[in-house]
Parts: sequence; C-alpha cells; structure tokens
Amino acid sequence: MLAGSRAGVLRKVILPAAWPNIFDALRIAAGWAWSYLVVAELVAADVGIGFKILQAQRFLKTPYVISSIILVGILGIITDYLFKLASQTFFPWMQEH
Repeated sequence: MLAGSRAGVLRKVILPAAWPNIFDALRIAAGWAWSYLVVAELVAADVGIGFKILQAQRFLKTPYVISSIILVGILGIITDYLFKLASQTFFPWMQEH
C-alpha cells in the first residue's frame, strides 16, 4: 500500500505481529512435550524419570513415585516460567497492564 515490497511487508509487519503468538504456541507445546516425554519413558525406555517412576511403582516405593511426579511438575513450571520470562523480554509491548 505504501510502496512496500511483499518481502518487506512480511519482514516488517506480519512476522513481528505473529511472533508473540508463535512463541505462545511453543510455550504450550513445551508443556505437552513434558507429558509425552514421561509417557514415552513409561512405555519403552531403560532410563529417565518415567522409567524410574514405573520401577518404583513395581517395587511399591510410593514416596519415590510421588516425589518423581512432583519433580516432573516442578520442571514443567520452571520451563513455563522461562518461556514467560523470555516472552516478556522479547515482546514487551504484549504485556497486559
């Protein structure tokens, strides 16, 4: 409209407007990734948190199972917090007041 090329409009208008939403999608995907990681380790792995949870369950080590589940939750919260912090750093104009 103002004599901008297609590439220039994409680079200077569309992508800057889309990056915050793309970043939010990555944040959500990271949460799902933690879930899928543990499930994959429960099903077919010889190492990892999910495998250790399954082993502890088989040997009735309930405190270990619960502490491992809490650890996975804490790792998820830390990951989410880091994404939120990065979002605030990279996209300060998207902050709600």
